[in-house]
Amino acid sequence: MSPTVLRQLLAANVRALAEGKGVSLNKLADLAGISRPTMHFLLTARSSVGIDTIAKLADALDVHPAVLLQPAEPGARRRAARPTKKQKTRE
Repeated sequence: MSPTVLRQLLAANVRALAEGKGVSLNKLADLAGISRPTMHFLLTARSSVGIDTIAKLADALDVHPAVLLQPAEPGARRRAARPTKKQKTRE
């Protein structure tokens, strides 16, 4: 799986889990102790985040960190991160 796909998967999972728990993305950033710009880059899949950030998000969402990188179950609906212009030209 490419890094781009992993970033998009992480973004989609974070969005879906936050939405499912009724937590706004700004509130999630606060709960996880990460900056809003970091959250923005994560959600737009434009930047890689470290394992520490993944662990903080998992704690804030009360899930195992691996859940954040799991592909969707068949039939599950998830909003994918929009690729940036730069990513569109590379793919």
